[in-house]
Amino acid sequence: MTDLRPELAAIVERLLARHEQVVDLDSLADEIGVAAVNAQEIDAMLSALEHAGRSVGGPAASGPSAGLGQVLGAARRLRAELGRTPSATEIAASENLELSTVRTALLFARIVQR
Repeated sequence: MTDLRPELAAIVERLLARHEQVVDLDSLADEIGVAAVNAQEIDAMLSALEHAGRSVGGPAASGPSAGLGQVLGAARRLRAELGRTPSATEIAASENLELSTVRTALLFARIVQR
């Protein structure tokens, strides 16, 4: 977690202190609250949680957050494979998702970042 700002490292530590095997995205969003974080910082927090042996996800969601974890995970994986940010079409194809689902999840992620 050395690449995280101290306040973001504290968020990860609080989530890890709960000793839950699965950290759901709602818990992460609640901990972030109104803190200003960007996509790379969210990615780093998710990576830190996964590195500590936690799964990130949760129960099937409905509404704009549906598929968020799957879409963000695929985007991270594709970014590593392709060496660039993948398009929504590439994410949808890799995960067998509707393009509208991917676009909604990406938009929701941008809104949550603010």
